Amino acid sequence: MNSNVKYQNPWDRLVKIGEGKFRTNEGHNDPNVGHNMIFGGSLVSNAVHCCYEGVPKGWHLSNLHSYFLRAGNGDLPTEYEVQTLRDGRNFVFRQVNVKQDGKLIYSAQLTFRNFPNKLLLPQISMPEVPKPEEVKTSIELLNEYKKTKPDERLFANATMRISVPFIELRPVCGMDYLIGPPKPTRKQLLWTKWKGTPASSTEQFAVTALSAISDFGLSIAGSQFFYNVPMKVQTSLDQNVWIHRTDFDLNEYILLEQNADWHSDGNTFIQGRIWTQNGTLLASLAQNVVVEPVVNNKL
Repeated sequence: MNSNVKYQNPWDRLVKIGEGKFRTNEGHNDPNVGHNMIFGGSLVSNAVHCCYEGVPKGWHLSNLHSYFLRAGNGDLPTEYEVQTLRDGRNFVFRQVNVKQDGKLIYSAQLTFRNFPNKLLLPQISMPEVPKPEEVKTSIELLNEYKKTKPDERLFANATMRISVPFIELRPVCGMDYLIGPPKPTRKQLLWTKWKGTPASSTEQFAVTALSAISDFGLSIAGSQFFYNVPMKVQTSLDQNVWIHRTDFDLNEYILLEQNADWHSDGNTFIQGRIWTQNGTLLASLAQNVVVEPVVNNKL
């Protein structure tokens, strides 16, 4: 972790200010992000963390459905409020509303279950990919790209694609991840690893971090129809996560498989999966992404 980063995890900023109420008094910014926008995965993981604080111990996150309603400002304090929708015998339901300056920027509904997923039926197969150690890190790729002296807008666009300090990234597609593939593609594969993982993490920590990772790269997968073009708009509208397994080691690399199933009129629908290195399916994802390249680009 960069020594300049004060917080190892997004939820380390949260302060409980009341029953079901939390606040980040210092905003979401980190020195090496380079912009004041809030990473959507930080909002997702913080919502998960807030809900875990109010559900009985031993319950497991089952799914999350959420909407990014406004762009968050990383320089401003953020307020989280958890509402109990229903407490059932096997499932409990929570809603989290996140506000800045009194305006709703993110809303999520989460379901927890009181039993783990033990019974496993045959699952689909994990994609064949090189091992994470055989793939260059995003920092190595960015340094190589910088040596080509790209246009400032293109370099800024590439930098934005790796500007999440909590996640180590190894794109299987290499440089195409930063500048876009030479031909439109519908699949994106990313090895990721959480940087702030303690030596022995709890299930709650692992699932909370996984929820942050789940949002990483999806908007970029939605722009893989464009090559070497800066984006005017590139943002997620929602985030939906189904957790299949909670017994995994966050100290190991996990694979993000992201598929752009449909694109039209600036909107891309993404489906994704998260895998362990041994091929266990941890989670399934779905997201709508708004992608608008710069028109009449002249570089």
